[in-house]
Amino acid sequence: MSILTAFLNKLNFFLQDLTERFPNERELRKIHNAVSMTQSITPRQILDRFIATIAPCYIPIFDRTDSFFHDLDFKNLITIQNQASKQHYLTIANHLKSVWDHELSNKEKDNIWEHFQVLLTLGSVASSKNYDHIIAYANYIDLLNSFQKFRKINITTNNDKSREQQFKELQLMSEKLDEAKLDHDIKLQNYGGVIYNFA
Repeated sequence: MSILTAFLNKLNFFLQDLTERFPNERELRKIHNAVSMTQSITPRQILDRFIATIAPCYIPIFDRTDSFFHDLDFKNLITIQNQASKQHYLTIANHLKSVWDHELSNKEKDNIWEHFQVLLTLGSVASSKNYDHIIAYANYIDLLNSFQKFRKINITTNNDKSREQQFKELQLMSEKLDEAKLDHDIKLQNYGGVIYNFA
């Protein structure tokens, strides 16, 4: 299976999830149907539109910044010229914005973040443009999560490892984390495109 096919499958799965979660939202079903129908004709165009729209927001997506859905003006973000496609993205974005705090559980939010993260990663790899900075940031976040889990496990549990061995492992992980962050920063400088960040 190609990366592009994996991206399209994931996008369809995500849209299916949304239509099942919000069955009364006819517009979501229309979008899902439109993507399903056009993916066999213009799969690269679906990828290019998605990645052009979502790539500038990769930092709040990988950081799972809730304010992303509140603070972002999606009309200014979505630069697609085709008005029908632009309206599809606006519909999804505005729907998520309206339900984020009141209707979605933490588990559902985590699921949506996961979908976006996987789509961004697959889309960055499959794209003909250079999105190496997104892949580097995804790697950084994975290392950060591993580092935090390792620290938590080794601090909260009394295991057989000596404190000196735990410290060495933490130090090594910290160095890898610094290298991953530097790799991202270098690739981001080479990218030179628009990036949205919400602290």
